[in-house]
Amino acid sequence: MTIKTQLVVLLASVAVVITATLGGVLYADHTIGRALTNNAKAYEIVTRVYALNRLVTELTPSGINRIEQQWAILSDALRTRLRQQESHAPEITFMLADLDQFDSVFAALLELHRNERNNKLADNFSMARRYRRNHISILLHDLATRADAVATRNLEEVRNVQQTRDIFLVSISTIWCSAAIFWVITLWSGIMSPLRKMLNAIQIVGHGGMDHRIPPSKKNNEINALSKSFNAMLDRLQDLTVSRNKVLIATDEERNRIGRDLHDGICQMMTGIRLQMETLAYHNGNNETIAEIIENLRQAQNETQRIVRNLHPAMLDEMGLIATIKWFMGHQKDHITLSLNIDIEEHDIPKHLHTPIFRIIQEASSNAIRHGRAESMHIQITRENGELDIFIEDDGRGFSLSAPVFGNGLVNIRERVEANLGELTIDTKPGRGCSIIAAFPVDKNRPL
Repeated sequence: MTIKTQLVVLLASVAVVITATLGGVLYADHTIGRALTNNAKAYEIVTRVYALNRLVTELTPSGINRIEQQWAILSDALRTRLRQQESHAPEITFMLADLDQFDSVFAALLELHRNERNNKLADNFSMARRYRRNHISILLHDLATRADAVATRNLEEVRNVQQTRDIFLVSISTIWCSAAIFWVITLWSGIMSPLRKMLNAIQIVGHGGMDHRIPPSKKNNEINALSKSFNAMLDRLQDLTVSRNKVLIATDEERNRIGRDLHDGICQMMTGIRLQMETLAYHNGNNETIAEIIENLRQAQNETQRIVRNLHPAMLDEMGLIATIKWFMGHQKDHITLSLNIDIEEHDIPKHLHTPIFRIIQEASSNAIRHGRAESMHIQITRENGELDIFIEDDGRGFSLSAPVFGNGLVNIRERVEANLGELTIDTKPGRGCSIIAAFPVDKNRPL
C-alpha cells in the first residue's frame, strides 16, 4: 500500500469516526431533548387536570359565570396540549375522550347550579349534584392517572436514551482508542520507522560508511522505492569512488614511474654530459662557451631533480609523511613561509592517506603562491573522534566561492578527499585568505 493510499485511508477513517461520533451525540441529545419536552408536556397536562379539579371544588351558585369561563380556558388549553403530545397515541386518545365526557358532565353540573340559583330546585337536587361531582372526580382521577402514566413513561424513555447514550459514548471512546492505536502503528511502521532508518543510513554514509545499506522491505510504497533508489545511488557512488581512487592510484603510480625514468635516465645522462664537459673544459683551458654549457646543464639537472621530487618524493616511502612534509616546507621557504603543527605520531596516520595528504598540501601551497599571493601558510594535522583532520590556512587574497574556479588545484584536492571518503570544507572570501579543512574517517580495523 502506497503512502498516499495509507494517508487517504487514515483521513477517511478519521472522517468516519468523527462523523459517527458527532452524529451519535447529536442524535442522542436530540432524542433526550425531545423526551424531556414530552415529559414536561405530560406533567403540564397533569397540572391542568388538577387545575380543573380545583375549579370543580370552587363551584358555587354565585360563581358560575367565572368558573365557566375559567373551565373553558383550561379545557381548551388542555385539549390543545393533548393534541400536541407526540408519543403515546392510545393514552392521548383516551384522555381526549375523557376530556369530552368531562366537559359534558361539568356542563350538566353547571346547569344544576343555575337551577339552584334560579330556585328551580327539584327534590333530588342534592343527589344529582353529588352524582355529578363523583362522576367528575372519577373522570379527573382517570385523566390524571393517564397523564401521570404518560409522564412516567416519558421519564423512563429519557433514562433509556441517556443509558443508550452512555453506552454509545463508551463504545465511541473504545473506537477512538483503537483507531488512535491503529493510526499510530500505521504511521510509525509505514512512514516514521522507514524515515528513521533512512536518516540513520544518511548519517552513517555521511561519516564515511559507504558500505551501509537500508534493509529492503516487502512493502510497495514510496519510501521503500526511495530506499531502493538510495541503495542504488550508494552502489553507483561506491563504484565511482573506487574507480576514482583507482584512477588516482594509477596516476600516482604513473608519476612515480615517470619520476624514476627521469631520475634513472635523463638525470643520469645529464650528469654524464656535465662531467664530460667539465673534463673537456679542463683539457682546453678556460673556455667561456664550455663553462656556459656546464652551467646550463647544472641548472637543467637541478630543475629536473625538482620535477622528480614533486612527481614522487622517494622519502615519502622511506621516511614517512611527517618527514616529507618538513622536507617540502624546507624547499618552499624561498616562496612562502610555512608553519607546521602536528599533534600525532607517524604511526597514527594510515599509510593509504600518506600520498593524498601530501598531494593536498602540495596543491594548497601551489594555489596560495600562484593565485593567492600568500606570504605565509599554517598547516595542522590532528586525529580525534575517529577522524584525521588536515587544516591549511594562508594569508592570501582569497576568492569568492560562488565565482567560477580556474585551474585544477581545488578540483584535485576535492577528488583526493572524496576518493578516500573524506569531507572537504573551504572557507574563503576576497581579501581574507583561504582555509581548507580535509577530514578523513579513520577505520580502527583497517591496517595503518
